[in-house]
Order: sequence, then structure tokens, then C-alpha cells
Amino acid sequence: MTSTQNHYEKILAGHYTWMSGGRRINQEKNTAFFRDAGIRAKPGSHAVDLGCGPGFHAIPLAHMGFSVTGIDQSAKLLEELNGEKGDLPIRTIQDDLMNFDRHSPGGSDLILCMGDTLPHLDSRETVTRLFEKCYARLKPEGCFIITYRDLSDELIDLDRFIPVRNNENVILTCFLEYEDMRIKVHDLLYERQNTEWTFKKSSYYKLRLPLAWVTRQLEANGFEPAVSSAWNGMAVVIATKLR
Repeated sequence: MTSTQNHYEKILAGHYTWMSGGRRINQEKNTAFFRDAGIRAKPGSHAVDLGCGPGFHAIPLAHMGFSVTGIDQSAKLLEELNGEKGDLPIRTIQDDLMNFDRHSPGGSDLILCMGDTLPHLDSRETVTRLFEKCYARLKPEGCFIITYRDLSDELIDLDRFIPVRNNENVILTCFLEYEDMRIKVHDLLYERQNTEWTFKKSSYYKLRLPLAWVTRQLEANGFEPAVSSAWNGMAVVIATKLR
């Protein structure tokens, strides 16, 4: 199990939907995003959701008419998605997202890497390989959508302590340590059970991926990217395979 996968299973997976603001609000938000981005399903359209989590993107796409292959390493998050999808045409795979082409051998109309999934990869070289694979698996005129947090600007001193979310029973805070090419994220989780508080802690790395670097790599791999500087606090890149 990778350090990121272990971190999610230990700390984040059980609280992911809550810390993200809830299922309904995320599905509504992403439905609006896809609509505004001009994403439309044709008969037989297929989408791949890399790092699909509990289905914040896969479920809206399935409602729009896509059949969706969702890939994630977290068994807990996939279990949550499977419990919510009902009869929607969503197939879930537990695997490293870099192996998505093993599970989706035909061409796809749409590939997503949203929700800050991209910085979870282990190196910039791996990011470039992912772009190559996505280009190869997309049909002509197919679309590759990326959203992620551009962490290239460094926070300093106390600004590195970030309250994620809390209620009367759970407090989640993170602390950031910056390196040249990546950030070490420390998550601190307090949970109250009856009158007692328990404390869990874990850390993992995220890549620092400047938006200009991401767009250059996409262009080098044949994509034509259209960039929106920010959406929901994240950088957005919508890239098209022209041939």
C-alpha cells in the first residue's frame, strides 16, 4: 500500500464526503461545471474518472448519459460510490490510476483527473506519463479535464496551519511543509466518542505543479489546452485531442 493510499485509509477516507462539504452540494456543483464547460454525452459516450473517490464527478456524468469507469485506490471511497450509484452505468475499479488503460482498453470520449487528484502522483515524470496515456486512450475530439490545487506559491509561518473542517465531534487540521518539488501534508484528526477524544495523525506528499508547467506538458503530448485560472479554489485545464 502506498503512503498516500495508507493515509487515506487511516485518516481521510472515512471523512472525505463530510470534509468536502457533502455529497449533494458536490454533485450539484460538478453538474454545473460540466454544463458550463460544454460537456455533452452522445449515444455510447464513455468517460474515465481517475481518482473517482465517492462519485462526486462520476454520478453527475452518468446522469448526463455517459457510461463511466471510475478508478481509485481507496476501498472505502469505492464502497461509498457503489452504495450510491444505484442503476447508473458506473463501473468501479480499485487500482492505481496509472493503470487505468488496463481497464479501459477502448477509446474514451472524456477522461477526468479532478478534485486535486493530480498532485497525489509520485513525480512530475509520472504526471507526464499519465498525460501520454490519456492522449493515447482518448478518441479524436476527446476531452481531458484536470482540476487541482496549484501549490507553487509557498505559505509561510502560521499560514501553513490550515483548518480543514470541524463540528462538535470531529476536528480536522493540516500542516504543510514545503520542499522544492513537493509538499509534505500532515493531517491531524481529533474525534470525540461519547466524552473521550481520540487523536490520529498521518502525512503524505503532494506535488507542486505550476499551471504553466502542466499546460506545457499537455501541449508537448499533443493536446490543445484551454485554461481557466481558477474554479472552486482550484486550477482548471480542459484539454482536447484534436487528432
